[in-house]
Amino acid sequence: MTLPSSGTMTMTLIANEATLSTATKVNLGNRAVRNVARIFTNDTRIAYSNMYGKSRFTFQNGNFADGNLTPIAGGLALAIPGWIVYLKQIKLNGVDNILNFPSPADPTPFPPGSPGDNVPAYPQPGYTNYEYTASVENNLPPGSEFPTRSLRLVGLGITDSFGIVHGPYAVSSVSIGLEEGDEVSFWWKAEGSIDAYDIYAYLINTTTGSTIEIANDTGVNSSSLTPWTKVTKIITNQQASPDWRVPDYKFVFVSGSYDFSGGQFTGASLYFTQITVKKWFEFLA
Repeated sequence: MTLPSSGTMTMTLIANEATLSTATKVNLGNRAVRNVARIFTNDTRIAYSNMYGKSRFTFQNGNFADGNLTPIAGGLALAIPGWIVYLKQIKLNGVDNILNFPSPADPTPFPPGSPGDNVPAYPQPGYTNYEYTASVENNLPPGSEFPTRSLRLVGLGITDSFGIVHGPYAVSSVSIGLEEGDEVSFWWKAEGSIDAYDIYAYLINTTTGSTIEIANDTGVNSSSLTPWTKVTKIITNQQASPDWRVPDYKFVFVSGSYDFSGGQFTGASLYFTQITVKKWFEFLA
């Protein structure tokens, strides 16, 4: 690579200097990548977003500006560049698998004081006629505008009283390396339509299956909704690899609904967008 001895570099130039295809997984602990950015000031946090299609350092198409949802897998899933949406129920607490690993546990299935507090177990009944849909929307956080869009995941149907039905869910197509100090953020909102929403978002280590919870929230009544909210998670030393290998992660967003009323009708939406990663570098001379 040809690197300037001083001055500034744009994110586009950094991406172009890395002689790898956009589909190639990059070990961000690799000295070559660190050297590409060596001209930045020590302890500089760099946002690798909006890099004109260069997706090595962040989750691809994190603002859903690229492409539209298209059916795959016989209509059982939808694809948009960087993401796959699975149109089906997913049971948490290790009952079902995501990416061939047990689904994470939800330690707070019910909002405090809700009728579900009296249910002895985490109820996740299925229902054959439950409806799962997804769409790309112009519903956006304050200050955002086209071409930024959001991905909406909707589940709707009948379940057992005080039951929780999760689905559909979206998974990033390409994994990225995350290490201590890296910052992952996104915007989200949820709407309870027929009943309360119940959403969950996490990072999954594609080698070990370990997970990092990013968002976990349940509506406090049957029609509750949230404003657009930004969530930021900084990777800790315990979550990073202890042997200097940078673990690869994928992002998983799970929509869902909780039958707060006990009337068995459930339905809610999850919107999310602007998924970004900021890398924390400690440059050595």
